[in-house]
Amino acid sequence: MPLIPMTLQGPLTQLFTQTAPTPEQSAETMANAYAQYASTALFGAGVPIFTGLEKATMKATLLAVLNPAIPNPAGFAGAWSSGISAFWLSPPIMVGGALAGPVTSVPGAASIVAAMLPLLIIPSKPAALAAAGLTAAIHAATLTTIATLQPPPGGAPVPIS
Repeated sequence: MPLIPMTLQGPLTQLFTQTAPTPEQSAETMANAYAQYASTALFGAGVPIFTGLEKATMKATLLAVLNPAIPNPAGFAGAWSSGISAFWLSPPIMVGGALAGPVTSVPGAASIVAAMLPLLIIPSKPAALAAAGLTAAIHAATLTTIATLQPPPGGAPVPIS
C-alpha cells in the first residue's frame, strides 16, 4: 500500500479545530500523524523499519518553533523541512524485505518551505483547507524520499510510494 495522505490530513484538521492546544500537544499530534502516514510507505516491495526515534526527533524539531505568542510561519515551515529530513535520515531509516538498505536522501524536504509559506502567512483559512494544503506540501516532499536497496551485486535507488 502506498502513502495515504488522509492519514496525515485527518489528524491535522482535528488539531487545527482544537481550542488552544499547547505547543507540546501540537508537536505530539503532528509527529504522531506523520509517523502514522509514513508507516504506509513502500520502497518497491520493501517496507521501512521504524524505531520510534524518528517520531521523537520530528516532535522535538516541531516543538522548538511552536510558540503561540510569536507565530513564525517561516520557522514552522523550516521545522517541517528539517523534521522530514531528520525523520528519514537521522539515523537513516532502514528498508527491509527481499531487497534491503537505508534511506539515502529526501531532496524535496528543502522545497517544503516555499510550498508551505503561502498557506501559513494567512492563518484565517478554515481548518480543513489549511490541513489539506499542508498535507499536500508534506506529501509532495515525502514522495522524494529515496532508499538505496542492495540487490546482489551493488545497490539501486528506489523511490518511496
